[in-house]
Amino acid sequence: MLIQERLVAGLKCIDLENDHIKISILPGLGSKMIELYNKESKTHFLLEPQNEKKTYLKPNYGDDFSSFDTSGFDECFPTIENVIIDTNDEENGNQYLEFPDHGEVWSRPWNYSTLNDSLNLEIDGVKQNYKLEKNISLSGKVVRIKYTLRNFGDDKFRFLWSAHPLLKVYPKAELILPPEVTSVFLNWSSEKSIGEYGDIKKWPITIEDNGIIDLSVVQDKYLGKAVKCFTDKLNYPYGGLYYPEENESIVFYSPSAEINYVGLWLCYGGWPEKIHPGHLTVAVELSNSRTDSLAKSIKNDDCGYLAPGESLSWEMYIELFPGKVNSSDIFKN
Repeated sequence: MLIQERLVAGLKCIDLENDHIKISILPGLGSKMIELYNKESKTHFLLEPQNEKKTYLKPNYGDDFSSFDTSGFDECFPTIENVIIDTNDEENGNQYLEFPDHGEVWSRPWNYSTLNDSLNLEIDGVKQNYKLEKNISLSGKVVRIKYTLRNFGDDKFRFLWSAHPLLKVYPKAELILPPEVTSVFLNWSSEKSIGEYGDIKKWPITIEDNGIIDLSVVQDKYLGKAVKCFTDKLNYPYGGLYYPEENESIVFYSPSAEINYVGLWLCYGGWPEKIHPGHLTVAVELSNSRTDSLAKSIKNDDCGYLAPGESLSWEMYIELFPGKVNSSDIFKN
């Protein structure tokens, strides 16, 4: 595997590539993955910057995610939605902690180093004393990412982690989910006619708009609708997208017991709400929770938890497949 450095929009960019794929990471911009490229099919899978300047701008901690590039693959941690949580620490007096939009780590630089054909990245917490690390390596057409979270604080640490890979898509591309997924939990929709938070919707979600439209098939951005939903808890969580023009698939999956859900961001021009049409993208978001809000995740008792001094590791794989992938092809690596 080859590891090289270059500049992108004035930011240091780390390229990792082998004979099959190439990925590019911006450590100074939340360790964002800005490129995932199939060298054989010439496909670029990640969405390019969507801001007016079509480039990468450095945010500050606490900034609104939608005001920046809204592209590529970010890490959302320890929440996605902006939240205020109660620590419920009666011994030391209850404290209220506010975490910003899309979490603490997408907007800040990560430290990085290279070792044994892999890239190591790490970042410390702001409101609580934790360290999040990830190690990225390539094997064939697989991107392997191992995460390690350490709680260095004196208090318990509750968290939500979600991958946030915004994919470049076109109409008629198809969502890939395990066959047992027959319904989804609605987290948000651009219109009340589609549903509201907490609704259980049959999968695939369909809407009426001059006919019945199946949202598991990518639509034109002029549809002007968007949905965020989650699967039920899965023993073997995976999700992806099939590109019929290239006849290839990209799949995100995790073998780790801590990762149980797949979130789906289906944006067919329905977000940002102040723009029409909005973005055209799909995100397949592996997560340890079934909501975007850490506060709701705590209330639902499905957030991650670390006692003082504890650590936890989990893995995520991104794999490229020729053709339309079958369930039996996943989890072989």
